[in-house]
Amino acid sequence: SGISHDLKSVEVDTDKVKNIDLISRGDVIRYLIDVNDKMVDCKVWYDADNALQNEPCDSMEEAIAKRILELMAGRVEPVTNIPGATFRLQYGTVCGIELSNEGNTIWVTASIDNDNFDMVTDGDGVVGWEIEDHVKLYKYDGKLLTTDALLTEIKENETEIIACSAGGRLMTIYIIVKPYVSEKKIATVQTITEKATGYEIIGYGDGGRLIVSVDKELEPIVERIVAGNIIAYVPDGKTIKDIEIVFEGTHEGFKPEDGESLIAKDTKETLVFGLSEYTTDGAVVNGVKYTVTEDTNYLLMKYAGNIVNYGIGKHTEMKNEYVLIRVKANKPTEIADVVIFQELN
Repeated sequence: SGISHDLKSVEVDTDKVKNIDLISRGDVIRYLIDVNDKMVDCKVWYDADNALQNEPCDSMEEAIAKRILELMAGRVEPVTNIPGATFRLQYGTVCGIELSNEGNTIWVTASIDNDNFDMVTDGDGVVGWEIEDHVKLYKYDGKLLTTDALLTEIKENETEIIACSAGGRLMTIYIIVKPYVSEKKIATVQTITEKATGYEIIGYGDGGRLIVSVDKELEPIVERIVAGNIIAYVPDGKTIKDIEIVFEGTHEGFKPEDGESLIAKDTKETLVFGLSEYTTDGAVVNGVKYTVTEDTNYLLMKYAGNIVNYGIGKHTEMKNEYVLIRVKANKPTEIADVVIFQELN
C-alpha cells in the first residue's frame, strides 16, 4: 500500500483485481500493491459517476461517517474524525481559505450545500491544513481531469473538494466541479431576439449585464418571455439549457398585494416584491430594510398598459414605487438587482 499524490501508472494483476472495469475517470480509489509493484486489490471510495458522498445527510455525524475515510497505522479499530490520522480522505465544502505570503491555509467541512442541516463554520468535522509546496492540486469537471487547477479557483462555502492527508499533512486537493444543472441562476430580461440557431436574451444577472443564447428546442417557453420577465435559467457555457419564468412583468402577471416574496426553484437567490419606502442607503420593502452598494443594478420599467420603456434606473426612483429585488445569496440584506415599476400605482 502507500500514499500517492503524484500522477503515476500502476500495473494491475488482473487475476486478483476482478473489478478493474468498475474504475473510471475521476474516481478516487484505494489499492494495494505487492512486492513487484502490481496492484492486487482495489476499492473505489469516490465514484465520480455516482458518488455516495454527494447524497444529502441529515446530521453532521452522518456526514462524517459518509464522507471521511481514515486509517491509523498499528490500530485495528475504526478511526473516527481524527485529523492527524495516518491516512485521511475527506469530501466536503471549503469553509475557509487564506492565501498569503506567510503561508496558505485551507479549512474544510464534511458538509455540502444539499444537506438537511446548517453548514458549520467551526468544529464538528471542520479541519484546517497548511497548503505546503508539495501539495498537488487536481480538478475534475465531469469530462476532464486536469492538473493545472489554481488555488484562486476555490471559493469559500461553494467549492467542494476531496482532501487527502497523511499524518495531519495535506497531500492532495481534488476540486469537484459540479454541473451547472445543480443550480439555476436568476436574470431580468431586457430584450429577446430570434437568431438562426435559436434565441438571444439580453438582460441583467450575476451582478452585471448578461448576454446568453437559448437553444431552439426551448422555443415554447421562450415565446412567453418578454422584456421585464424574471427568469431562472441553467447555463451550459454561454447557452441556456433549461429555463423557467419566475416573475412575469406585465399587469396580468402579478398583483401587488400578493407579492410578499418569491423564491426561484433550485437557486440560492431570493426575490422580494413589494412597495418600496425609500431610504438614503437603500429601501424598506415589506417591512425589511435592504441596502444598496456600488454594484447594485437598477432596472427601470414604465407602464402604460404594456411596457413602453425599459432602461437603467437610479436609487432615488425607488421612492413609493413597486419594486422587485434580487437579494444577494451570501448577504441577504443587500440588493444585487432591483426592477423599479414606475407608474404602476
